[in-house]
Amino acid sequence: MYDYISGMLVSKGEGFCVVDNHGIGYKIYVPKRYISNLILEEERKLYIYHHVKEDEEGFYGFISAYERDVFQLITNVPGIGVRLGLRCLDEKEAAEVIRDLYKENILNLKKIKGLGEKLIRKMFLELKPKLIEYLTVEENGFIEMENGSKNDLKEALKALGYKEIEIAGFLSNYDDREKSLEENLKHALLHLSKFK
Repeated sequence: MYDYISGMLVSKGEGFCVVDNHGIGYKIYVPKRYISNLILEEERKLYIYHHVKEDEEGFYGFISAYERDVFQLITNVPGIGVRLGLRCLDEKEAAEVIRDLYKENILNLKKIKGLGEKLIRKMFLELKPKLIEYLTVEENGFIEMENGSKNDLKEALKALGYKEIEIAGFLSNYDDREKSLEENLKHALLHLSKFK
């Protein structure tokens, strides 16, 4: 089981790169949005998902463990293989995909080639109970969940796409003295989802 591979970036192409680690070149498939930021002859660390099936095997690499975990979450949905899962992250950061799934934003998700409405609704059904833990992870633009201030909670909700008026309505009854920000965020999301 691989967690990450680090080494010298020796080549790259559309949707992949090759990392040399102690004389072994690992071809790693990556989201296309990474390619322009991958500099040849620089040291690079990629978090790895090792995909193995009877007829195929490959490494899929990500700049953070969070992006890799979101990739694995998506590809656990029946009908979404590694190629479509990677396509979901070609143009969107993992945090954006999670936000669109949680908010059930069909229009945004349909922009991803290969994702039709039927499959998107299947993703909603399969993933909804699991998304909350990904919403509270500090990664790719998410607000850090370290203290329980109203301002941090407000910024976290704004980052998830909620409107000022929705946030203000919740915060009018907010009490942060006892709970952590993570607990309050979960409470806020459950409260705000009732009015969707």
